[in-house]
Amino acid sequence: MKLTITSKVENPLLDRRKVEGSLEFDGSTPTNNDVVSLLAKELKVDPSVVAIKTIATHFSEQRASFLAYTYHSPEARKKGEVSTKHIRKQAEEAAKKAAEEKAAASSS
Repeated sequence: MKLTITSKVENPLLDRRKVEGSLEFDGSTPTNNDVVSLLAKELKVDPSVVAIKTIATHFSEQRASFLAYTYHSPEARKKGEVSTKHIRKQAEEAAKKAAEEKAAASSS
């Protein structure tokens, strides 16, 4: 997968940077997590501060355009990103699973 960044725009008010670019890939469209890790590596930032907004594929081509935001801190990302019901549910399930693993480890 090849990532090309076409524009970077700083937004000091929201403590973030808007990043737009394109992807070239083989096979299926890359997942958000794949793009987050690739973009974090390219920009030399922590993956926890990268938020992918859109990945739009081009018809009958192995290319896509993306829009992402990189925040300057995890706190800024928490303030700037909307927490949807789906995301909250995933976080609750992860916390529940971690608590169960911790309880199982402490009882052993």
